[in-house]
Amino acid sequence: MDMDMDMDTTTTTTTTTRITTTTSSLHPHTASSSSGPSSTSSPPSKLPILVLGGTGTVGSRIAAQLAADSYPVVIASRSAPNSPTPSASASSSSTSPNKTNDSNPDTEKNIHRVYFNWEDRSTWQNPFKYISALAQAAQISAEIDDEEKKVPDISPYSTTEAERKAMYQEKAQQERENAQKWKDWRIGAVYLIAPPGVLDAANVMMDFVDFARRQPGSELGSESAAGGELGLGAGEAAGGLATATEDTVMMGNGGGGVRRFVLQSASCIEPGGPAMGKVHGYFRELGSRGEIEWAVLRPSWFQQNFGVQENHVQSIRNEGKIYSATGDGKIPWISADDIAAVAVQALTMPVAPNTEFLVLGPELLSYDDIARTLSEVLGKKIVHVDLTSGDLERRHRSFGMPEDYSSMMSALDTGIKYGMENRTNDVVLSVTGVAPKTFKEYAESVKHVWQPVDVAPTKPVEVVLINA
Repeated sequence: MDMDMDMDTTTTTTTTTRITTTTSSLHPHTASSSSGPSSTSSPPSKLPILVLGGTGTVGSRIAAQLAADSYPVVIASRSAPNSPTPSASASSSSTSPNKTNDSNPDTEKNIHRVYFNWEDRSTWQNPFKYISALAQAAQISAEIDDEEKKVPDISPYSTTEAERKAMYQEKAQQERENAQKWKDWRIGAVYLIAPPGVLDAANVMMDFVDFARRQPGSELGSESAAGGELGLGAGEAAGGLATATEDTVMMGNGGGGVRRFVLQSASCIEPGGPAMGKVHGYFRELGSRGEIEWAVLRPSWFQQNFGVQENHVQSIRNEGKIYSATGDGKIPWISADDIAAVAVQALTMPVAPNTEFLVLGPELLSYDDIARTLSEVLGKKIVHVDLTSGDLERRHRSFGMPEDYSSMMSALDTGIKYGMENRTNDVVLSVTGVAPKTFKEYAESVKHVWQPVDVAPTKPVEVVLINA
């Protein structure tokens, strides 16, 4: 489990020339940045998916997997350009500092980045404005082309003016149909990860869910920017919710706000419990009334913790030790890649899941077992130091962890010690069709991280806020 969480408001340009130009390098089906959305281009057959925390451990993997499957992905984070509208600065170019894991040009063209800050509710509209601007640019382009186009000789085989006119009319009709499709192009699903550094972010997350549900299709209306609209509490739903369909992430499901939401919670948090448990319960409530499609992922502890968290990286590299207060308690360590794969299915499967997924790894391993595996992979002795709860809490604080988080983490270790995580299942295999990765596979793939600094590669280490 891991609290891996990463997460501007300007006026959208309405001048035709400006919108068409600035969307050029960001259109999901435009390989070249030299031209903008064209009236001849049909919108992608798959609606965009918004990934909050899309630069983090799981979110970046979700974005990469979706983009590889030709889904337009909107990554909303504080590290994105401070503008909600398409521009060259927001392009997913190869020089972007916010590239997703293992990114490449073929998938990066489907990835778009917008500024989003949980604490600044005026930025919540940015992902929706961004997608609206792309869609409107295509609509405007189609209207201009339809008005200005003469009857061209579009076929070398056409010999009469009547033939040329018929072919043109057929082409113009196709363009008008494409323009109508662009009007229905909107964010179809949202992946939610809690904002960083907040133990109980349930209320603000439920408010965002309500906000996203109220967003009009591709309209840039002032409603989304209104302070009163942004301030509505969870459950204060507005009217006009889109009618349910079996496939909310494919084209053709009509306008309206976001309908499918997938939440990343944790294996130790039950629905209706604290923190993400409240959001989980809210999803159930809305789902029971047919108001949303939903899924909640409850992953166990991340294998990646040992390779990205400085407390583990430094102790393995410099001391040959790993620390916990778990005793001989066992954990079904799960790979972030497998969590992302389950999330992608939950976001895109034609029939809404409307359930939770307890995402567990394929084997139960104690910290002693982890130490033995690391010893084998690294070729040096790694030992597990079993601390008291108080000592572990002080150790967490020495690495800059806030006091409330330190207390929570120590309490979770105590739960593990007494069997709280002693379980496994086949969810990853049954949902994705692929067996989950073992811890040894992960350790082999990142063993350079634990090498002494003077011989370690210069490859940057992915940073995760905390483990929870």
